[in-house]
Amino acid sequence: MPRPTVTVLGLGRMGSALARALLLRGCDVVVWNRSPARAEPLVASGAKLANSIAEAVAASDLVLICVLDHQASLALLDAAGVAEKIDGRTIVDLTSGLPEELAARQTSICTRGGRFIAGGIMSLPGGIGRMDTLLLYAGDSAAFEAHYPTLVYLGGSAEYLGPDPRAVAHVMSTLGVFVEGTVALFLETSTVAAHYQIPMDRYFRLTRLTRDMLHNQLRECADRVVSRQFGGEEASIDVHLDFVQVLDAAVARTGIPTKLTHAFMEHLQLASSRGYGDCDLAVIAEVLRTESSR
Repeated sequence: MPRPTVTVLGLGRMGSALARALLLRGCDVVVWNRSPARAEPLVASGAKLANSIAEAVAASDLVLICVLDHQASLALLDAAGVAEKIDGRTIVDLTSGLPEELAARQTSICTRGGRFIAGGIMSLPGGIGRMDTLLLYAGDSAAFEAHYPTLVYLGGSAEYLGPDPRAVAHVMSTLGVFVEGTVALFLETSTVAAHYQIPMDRYFRLTRLTRDMLHNQLRECADRVVSRQFGGEEASIDVHLDFVQVLDAAVARTGIPTKLTHAFMEHLQLASSRGYGDCDLAVIAEVLRTESSR
């Protein structure tokens, strides 16, 4: 079976990590970057450096774009000689963008005969190539299916979200904040833990021990939100609020700013003030939805 050939346009830290992961899996990799020096380590590992964007696009049926922003991505597609090379090729654009920007890129590719897939990377460069790394895809379903065996080299959890490329932006703007916020909350609370002389390695181990419990609670919250069953049989909003207020008062004595804790307390206070004090924690989703329409 012939080795897949993949083109990678853009060799920043993430683009280089994508190209490196493909090389490690035995792919023939063609690369291009505005600054050719960025390609030198990859060329030393077996990649081929294209002399132009058009040459890079023409070299592969599968082209990955990973550049700074929407305008940089469009500039690649509008470069000299590129338009006529796109026909019949699959362009996977892993550049972040707003929903309407991803739709615009799809139009630009499809009007030139190409097949478009928007992508979202839920990882730092160091996670590229790992089996537990999540990448999101949306766009041409046939193209995704055809290139799936290669795309999983970038991250073993390759999630297809449907034909509308805007879905990637929608999920990235929510799941991305969830991930970043979780890391930020860990850093906030571990700073307080350190003030209390709790070693970081112990605190990290304790957070890991809560993983299964947390997943179960998230599953229950999701079920309650879908079914809109918000009875506070186990612990109500007001019970949570009282608990967090006690914790916040204790932490305030440390002088450490705990803005994420305060933000959660504000959600609890809002739900209680709207008359949901006897309801389950999951009712916060209902309160936020209602507030958005006020």
